[in-house]
Amino acid sequence: MVNDTYLQQIENFFATHLTGFNMIEKCNTMPYGPFFSISYKKEDVRIEISGEIGLNINITIDGKEYGLWQYDRSVNDHTNKSIDNLAYQLNVLKKFLE
Repeated sequence: MVNDTYLQQIENFFATHLTGFNMIEKCNTMPYGPFFSISYKKEDVRIEISGEIGLNINITIDGKEYGLWQYDRSVNDHTNKSIDNLAYQLNVLKKFLE
């Protein structure tokens, strides 16, 4: 299914680029709905990535939640659910975490 492709892309990205993070949750509502989400955690940092019509990445640091767009507003131009937009947002996330 389509969501499986997005989830696999995220899992591969974390396995390659953000190896210190552990997956803690994964949800795929296909074939009943377009929603997916996946969460990772490393120490006091939690990352939640979700998609339905659009894509969204939230980062919680020491209990305070931030949207990835607060770090780099260019992600607002890459919110439509697509493989390319997800790759773009994941790369911005990587830069934020470095």
